[in-house]
Amino acid sequence: MPNPSAMTSADIEAAGGDPTARSRTVRASLFNRLGRSISRTGLSLPPVMTAPPTIGAPTGTSAITGTLFAPYSAGVATDLDKFTLMRGTWRPVNATYPQYSLAIPDAVTNGDGTAGGTGANKFDGTGGLVRFQSAAPDLEICFYAPGQANAQGFRLRVDGQYVQTGSLGMNAATNGASSFIRLTWGDGSAANRRMRVYEIEGLPQFKFGGVKSAAIYPPCAAPPIDGLNVIVHGDSFVGGTGSTAAALYPGVGSQIALLLGQPGCINSGVGATGFVANASGQRNTFIQRVQADVIARAPDVIVEMGGINDENLIGGSAATMQAAVSAWLDAVIGALPNVLIFMTGPMTPGTPNANRLAARDGKKAAAALYPNNVVFIDNLAEAWVTGTGRTGSTKGDGNADWVTGGADGADPTHPTDAGHGYLAMRTAQAIAAKLPRL
Repeated sequence: MPNPSAMTSADIEAAGGDPTARSRTVRASLFNRLGRSISRTGLSLPPVMTAPPTIGAPTGTSAITGTLFAPYSAGVATDLDKFTLMRGTWRPVNATYPQYSLAIPDAVTNGDGTAGGTGANKFDGTGGLVRFQSAAPDLEICFYAPGQANAQGFRLRVDGQYVQTGSLGMNAATNGASSFIRLTWGDGSAANRRMRVYEIEGLPQFKFGGVKSAAIYPPCAAPPIDGLNVIVHGDSFVGGTGSTAAALYPGVGSQIALLLGQPGCINSGVGATGFVANASGQRNTFIQRVQADVIARAPDVIVEMGGINDENLIGGSAATMQAAVSAWLDAVIGALPNVLIFMTGPMTPGTPNANRLAARDGKKAAAALYPNNVVFIDNLAEAWVTGTGRTGSTKGDGNADWVTGGADGADPTHPTDAGHGYLAMRTAQAIAAKLPRL
């Protein structure tokens, strides 16, 4: 087999006659690319700019003279090619006013608890990523702002750094209509023009309406990144429950993507679900959404973090959990034989109980059946989170006192902002440590 660091597409093609050799070669190539991207980040997150642009408040009307470069017009693609849209399958919101120029990503199939995943709650926009370049010294970002708490806003990075701590556009005054946020570099004159790479990181349900600038500064798609097709898969932990829009960084799934150097990673997290759990019949289990949310997206790498919602449904039986997880792995690996899967035990808000340990044991046993594709990360054995407290009710018996508590300190299950960061770092570090074993 060729040295992973020297492999080319020709090497992979040359191994095509031997399925085993081909799979090994493809996986080695993925390992090499993931290792390179982790090396680039140094397992660190983007900083805040020391000299950011002047950021205007959200307004319902544009404050500059120029051209709105919108992804759609009446539902038909117009300037879509000027943007790189990531973290989901983007589509026009609709073809009628006032949202006819907006784009939204479909990333997760919530479903309604039926095998087909039909129903009004079929898709959940978990916040996409928009990348573009612009030389404009003065521009506006257009987005939709109905003002829902913890939704609709976005974080913004320019040239790899955040422009401020927390999200822009939350609870915009122009609820129910498109809003504009103005960014001015220096005094906005031509002396401040230069090509900059913008990355708009949407919060849940974010709708992108385009960029407005002088016509002589049209945006263009950002340079490609050495991006793998990565999915972080799980439940509400992955979905970001407990994180707040005011924090510098997003929830655990998005932070894992940044730490791994894969900003286009999809956060495939659906709350109250798991390999068995279906939110009391209201949402799809992992196996019910595996085709739409995993197989159809053909990921190179999956970081799988679910299981906490299954613990009370398996009757303390690791074998029951193993069977459910194996069914999911059978489907994924059967369709994607070269995929790399990093599988953790269930996330935990504190010292795990017996049922959670049984769910972990089931996941671990299932992972062991696929040694060529799956690496198991035992977060419970490594005691990532311990104790019985939370931020709103500290006990002094473990780090749950600050890791757990959600947005208000009263949530006994979900991480705080600090907890999301902690779990993301532990996960990324564990993945980096496991890479040499593949």
